[in-house]
Amino acid sequence: MSFTTFDAPGAGTGGGQGTWAQNLNAAGIAVGFYYDGSGVGHSFVRGADGVITTFDPPSVTGSDAEAINDSNVIAGHLVASSGWPNRGYVASYDPSSHAVSEITSFLVTYGSGCIGVWVGRNSLNAGGDLVGHFVDNSGCGSGYPHGFIRHSDGSFTTFDLP
Repeated sequence: MSFTTFDAPGAGTGGGQGTWAQNLNAAGIAVGFYYDGSGVGHSFVRGADGVITTFDPPSVTGSDAEAINDSNVIAGHLVASSGWPNRGYVASYDPSSHAVSEITSFLVTYGSGCIGVWVGRNSLNAGGDLVGHFVDNSGCGSGYPHGFIRHSDGSFTTFDLP
């Protein structure tokens, strides 16, 4: 068994900074995030050939990539430049050009007010469906968590355990 260590370009070296690899697909493509020297998070994808592409969805103050499936669809969450609430995003990765494209951010519709969205490392299936959780509008950060599925067609199913 061997290990490959790497740092994303621009990753800070101070306390709480650096590179976090989060998920790996069958082709050996990894995604994750890094905190720069100012403590701001950014997404990255590392191709199977070792080339690292850093990216942020448009109009954000920070992001992190959490999952990649075998179709090279990336999922993560971000903080918009307008602030709360957190949003989720999906994007496409082309391993031949190392380009990240078709970045789409989303919020879950549930009541009104503040809703934050988070996705996890093992949250994206082969068909592009994404699972995560969100916090409802019960107080902008002190609300109640609920589950969601974002289907590959962009529609949502929300759920709570009984």
